[in-house]
Amino acid sequence: ALVDSDPKELTNYFTHITMLMTWILLAEFAGCLLSGNYITASGSINRGAIVLGMGGCNEVGFHLSMLIPVNFYGFMKGKRPYLSLVSAFAVYGATLLSTSRNSMLVGSAYFFICLILSMFVGDRKKVARIMIPCGVVAAIVGFIIFREPSLAVVQHYLARGMGASGRFRIWRDALHL
Repeated sequence: ALVDSDPKELTNYFTHITMLMTWILLAEFAGCLLSGNYITASGSINRGAIVLGMGGCNEVGFHLSMLIPVNFYGFMKGKRPYLSLVSAFAVYGATLLSTSRNSMLVGSAYFFICLILSMFVGDRKKVARIMIPCGVVAAIVGFIIFREPSLAVVQHYLARGMGASGRFRIWRDALHL
């Protein structure tokens, strides 16, 4: 049946299923963050508290960041554009909260490239030029409202930086095997 399907309908179906998967993963991640173990009494982030079915914080961040472009595609061409745009913003925020530095870096690149593309490509360019600045304002307001956990995340990244955390030694040793 999929072979005979209209490619546009198949793409819409794929973006719909991906958006549903996005919200399921976001709900599971939100439950993990709201469990009370995410931010410690000292105000630092407990990376060990982020454990979902597919692994720890790095795997969660990876899976979340991979959903950003598909949700933007759903906004640009799909049947549920506004829900897809909200999904893209939500999944980007969750990627930042995952405390995975690689996911944050890749997810940020995906997010900002998709933001720019959606303003110039697709069926909803004009809407994107209005909705995206509104989304940025909403993100800033969310940062202000949830300033304690938001600042904890920012302080976590500032304290750890984007350093290799000993990875270069591991990679060098692996090359010598």
